[in-house]
Amino acid sequence: MHYLKSNKHLMKRSLLIVIGIVLVTIFIFDRTPNKSFRPIGDNCDLRTYCGSVEQGDGVSLAFVEFDDQGQYYDQRQSFQALRLVRDAVNSGGSAVDVFVFVHGWHHNASVSDSNVKQFRDFLVLRRQYAAHKAVGVYIGWPGETLRFPLKYLTFWSRKAAAHRIASGSVQEFFASLQQIKLDQGRSDRTPSSVPKIVPKIFVIGHSFGGLVAFQANSQSFALRYGEAAFENRGGPSAPGLGDLVVLINPAIEAARFSSLHSLWSEYPNDPFYSPVMVTVASRTDWSTRFLFPLGVLSGTLITNQLRPGEWSDALHTVGNAESYLTHNAFVDARGSVVICERPQELSLRKAPFWFVSADSAIIDGHSDFNAKKLLALFDTIQRDVGAKTPGGLPSCASLGLPKFG
Repeated sequence: MHYLKSNKHLMKRSLLIVIGIVLVTIFIFDRTPNKSFRPIGDNCDLRTYCGSVEQGDGVSLAFVEFDDQGQYYDQRQSFQALRLVRDAVNSGGSAVDVFVFVHGWHHNASVSDSNVKQFRDFLVLRRQYAAHKAVGVYIGWPGETLRFPLKYLTFWSRKAAAHRIASGSVQEFFASLQQIKLDQGRSDRTPSSVPKIVPKIFVIGHSFGGLVAFQANSQSFALRYGEAAFENRGGPSAPGLGDLVVLINPAIEAARFSSLHSLWSEYPNDPFYSPVMVTVASRTDWSTRFLFPLGVLSGTLITNQLRPGEWSDALHTVGNAESYLTHNAFVDARGSVVICERPQELSLRKAPFWFVSADSAIIDGHSDFNAKKLLALFDTIQRDVGAKTPGGLPSCASLGLPKFG
């Protein structure tokens, strides 16, 4: 009897050792390479595009990659991307739309990455439906460090990395991109006989990429809005990055918006309701609705000190915090995307940010990047924002739409 117990104990111990060896082996040898996936190469002549630029199907797509500490893998990628935008603007002809996409967790800039293909498909569709030049910039960073099955244990490290990326060289890249737009808008930029093309710049961030896109620009949002509030207390306009920042299922704690919340609560936005940023959160995004709070909770309990009233905003993403949601989005009977206002105090203040709760027909789950649905959503947002409707959008109740949220 003693022999059987000893043998079972030995078998359990051996099994644990084998499992441990397997996990360590996976951790050491099944890591995503720490490298640039779009290398330019030492022999690249920057007078021509090479390595980090794709061109075809009527669109141009540049890749700019950042390492885990937020530094450029190769700053020449940035130079090529900015030159691509300048060339599109200076070549004349049709208007230029520049889309910057920042990917999230489990993604990078590799040729096989699903986000790369989906973003390229989006650009091609946009080019087909709009008579504009389409220029894309894909912001890559190490969103995937370990492969299956250990990749799900990287939540905390990739969230921390996203914050490092946001405070690193990507800020300089965004500023350079903004400067191209400002330069084109100067009255002395071109002779009066030459029609000027001022590019429209749109930034799209997904998941932790939404965190990067917002956090990299949050300080400038606050500074610009605070300055506008000081100059025009009756209703300041809120200049933002480019023409619009759109965050899809952003993995950002609602608490990150508290400082901006205090600004717009005191000084509501202009009467034409011109947001500088729109977040769109799917109601079926279980990753941010349930898994994100669980991931944040463990770190919060160990490292953070929160006052009683701060727990909800610290644990919930901004797209799942009831007090922040301002709009709902549906697909109507004709198949068109409709955005309407929720009956919330924050919405009535005409804040320079929209927080949209979207039906699954628009975005189903966390990573639904169907190019056609994304284009329909984006065109609706662009149309509603560009309309500058006095008093804002119609209420959901007035359209007879069901209430959810």
